[in-house]
Amino acid sequence: MKKRLILSCLAFSVCMMAGCAGNSDQSTIKSEPYIMIKENVCTLKDGTCVSLWKPHEESLICSYRLENGQELLESNLPATIDNSYTAGLKGYHTMDQKALTAALDYYENQESKLDIEVLLENAYEDYTSQEKGNKKFIPHFAEEDVSPCVETERFTGFLTTVDVPEPPDYESTETKTVTLFDRKTGDVIPVKDLFTISEEEAIAILAEFCPKENQNELKSSLHLEDIVWMQDAVWIYAPKELQTDENLMWSVDISYDELKDYLYPWAIPEA
Repeated sequence: MKKRLILSCLAFSVCMMAGCAGNSDQSTIKSEPYIMIKENVCTLKDGTCVSLWKPHEESLICSYRLENGQELLESNLPATIDNSYTAGLKGYHTMDQKALTAALDYYENQESKLDIEVLLENAYEDYTSQEKGNKKFIPHFAEEDVSPCVETERFTGFLTTVDVPEPPDYESTETKTVTLFDRKTGDVIPVKDLFTISEEEAIAILAEFCPKENQNELKSSLHLEDIVWMQDAVWIYAPKELQTDENLMWSVDISYDELKDYLYPWAIPEA
């Protein structure tokens, strides 16, 4: 088991060095050959109209702009799971056709986790605030992605990652959830079914791998649905309520070898 401790300020510094700050040199009005897909796709609370632009009609990249051409928000929508990046996994290729169809229907019927109206209101508030202060506005960015993350003899798992800017500072906040599909039927497998012990016992054991100062809180607040299942390990991320300016943000990866006494054999990926 490995524990990663990351200071909020350190994470921000890394982001800056990686080029996040480079956006400040970019024009806030897009110069790419985007086309308007829908005029007045959203009306903000004060009556301001926002239009939707894309590189082409089928693009998953959405640019939301004011009438003056100013971009408020760019969002990336997820590709279907049969077109997603596989990261070396077989992904949907492990699934029977019946299962794949069921999984595709599952995501087709899922509402996007990006609340565009809320994101646009936040972006517009930030934009008007920067304008009043004679400061440069950086368009907001939000993304939802779905990709395979784990596969065993019984199931294939897909990871949904949602990245949105959160007020008041509009720093990027990322959430991850995993959905496990039976490879033959396409039925969603509840995470609790992977354990040979009760859900309460599983949470208590998983909490023991986390920082000691948070273990008691996690035993009452952690949900098995919060666990991120990957091919080489199970990941637990510090819940949002524990990520404060004074508290270290952390993530823990727990090897399957450390959990093998509590999981069914079919729940453990091949090494």
